[in-house]
Amino acid sequence: MSHHFSPLAHCYPLSTLSPAPVLLLRRGSLRWKLLKKQWKNKKKKSKNRRRKNETNKKKKKQTEKEDERRMDGGVMSGERVLTWVQDVLELWRSPRLMNCALVFKEGSTVVVRDKKMLPMDFGSPLLQMVANNQRAFSLPEDLEFTYQYSESAQDAHTAQMRPLHTQSSLSEQDVSCDGVLLCFPVSKLLSSPEGSFENPQIRGWLWKRSYKRDRVSTKQKRFFVLNGSFLYYYKKERDALASGVIPLEYYVANVKKVEKKFSFLLTKSFDGFRGMTTQYKLQAETRDLLDIWLELIKKQCVNSGNKKVFGVDLSEVLARPNAKSRYIPNIVRSCVAYLEDNALDVVGLFRISPSASIIEYYKSQYDQGIDVGFSNCNDPHIAANLLKMYFRELPEPLFTFELYEEMILLGKPGAADYDDRMAALLARLPVGLYALLNVLFSFLSSVAQHEAANKMSAANLATVFGPNLLRRPDDQGSAAAVQDYGIINALVKHLIEHKEAIFSAAEAQNHALLSVSRRRSNSALRTSEPSAPPKMPFGGQRLLQVVPPRRPGRDPSPSP
Repeated sequence: MSHHFSPLAHCYPLSTLSPAPVLLLRRGSLRWKLLKKQWKNKKKKSKNRRRKNETNKKKKKQTEKEDERRMDGGVMSGERVLTWVQDVLELWRSPRLMNCALVFKEGSTVVVRDKKMLPMDFGSPLLQMVANNQRAFSLPEDLEFTYQYSESAQDAHTAQMRPLHTQSSLSEQDVSCDGVLLCFPVSKLLSSPEGSFENPQIRGWLWKRSYKRDRVSTKQKRFFVLNGSFLYYYKKERDALASGVIPLEYYVANVKKVEKKFSFLLTKSFDGFRGMTTQYKLQAETRDLLDIWLELIKKQCVNSGNKKVFGVDLSEVLARPNAKSRYIPNIVRSCVAYLEDNALDVVGLFRISPSASIIEYYKSQYDQGIDVGFSNCNDPHIAANLLKMYFRELPEPLFTFELYEEMILLGKPGAADYDDRMAALLARLPVGLYALLNVLFSFLSSVAQHEAANKMSAANLATVFGPNLLRRPDDQGSAAAVQDYGIINALVKHLIEHKEAIFSAAEAQNHALLSVSRRRSNSALRTSEPSAPPKMPFGGQRLLQVVPPRRPGRDPSPSP
């Protein structure tokens, strides 16, 4: 049979399309169209495969080149690549030497695999130390780990270890350079049985779907357990091994608004680990279960969806991972530190108000989880009004509702035992509220001492802050509440004028308050912003000085 085109039959030999036996097909027939489409698809797939292989080879070659330059401490694409030793001299705020250990949990015991004395930055968020610890311990970039702290390597047991938040610095979390910083791989937590947790926050069934690069998993029902900042999930309720562990401090929680589907998203917020899952989608059975899970998970996440500061209970704000202090909210730290340094002599402090739009802008910034800095602010009245507004909008004042009647019964100052009775009431406050009041009245006393310049006496400050610090639990605008304003203002004025004596008497009655006394930690508000470059506490040793390369038309100085 001839294989050439037949003009009479308008047919093609099948051998030109496939290695099948030679057959004549009529052009335009259904069989002819099908074979032609298959041939085109095969050709297209082959072309895409070759293109993908070439792309992968280029990426692999580029990665190897970058790794080689990084190991040599060279420069790649105009960016400085520093080793973990060289980083100390450039951008760190408070470098110190500290024992660091790589630990694994095997059953109920903690095994120290590697231990080194490494420079750590005590003044910057711990998240910035991840890359340095990876290089120091030669860890692969896809090995996720979290930080914990122990007083000594010999006491590195589960009971003596406490977790550290990567969004806060070591100094803000009461870490001593005499202790041991533990790098704890997340993958080693998979061996935790479901029933081994003593007091988990919540446990139950959820639907899960994960997104990793371009791969999407199927929708699966898993049994989840929230223990601390880790979210474990299991195939069955009593499984001995976890299917996976989600370190919540590296994720952001957001609600996914889909009708009839009660789901929320956990989105990765840190790119330090190469093989980390990009996103998790978790779905509950009902709206009530969704709210319960989301509220508990948000408290462990970085920059969680619940970022609101104004009008939120003090304990909830301080329980968030981005809180820089155990007792002092970030907004109070920022405002008080700025005003003490720049505004003690400003006339009419706390009495003059900027425009409402500016105050609302700064308030919205704080409510979005942004820690506002006032270094570029030219109007100190903005920080003063934010501080005043924060205390006014607290759900419960610092002088709690429980103490309201007793505080009013004290009456105006004048009795011989007035200071002792006032100190007795302060001694009954929780340690956290006492610490915050201690910081606030220390600041107000400093403002009153500059009365000659700022025209703000203790009486004026009491008029501004009194109703915000002590108020009735109900009937805020009632006649009884208005009548109490005179007593409240006189009480606060007396506290400002005799702060040291009254607070010292309270600490004498309750020794637990000594641990949060402002006199013992006078620089607590400025730990994150040192006024002068820190000294190098390396026993007189000077590490290798790294000088950035000069490039034409570019400032060689490091960016702030």
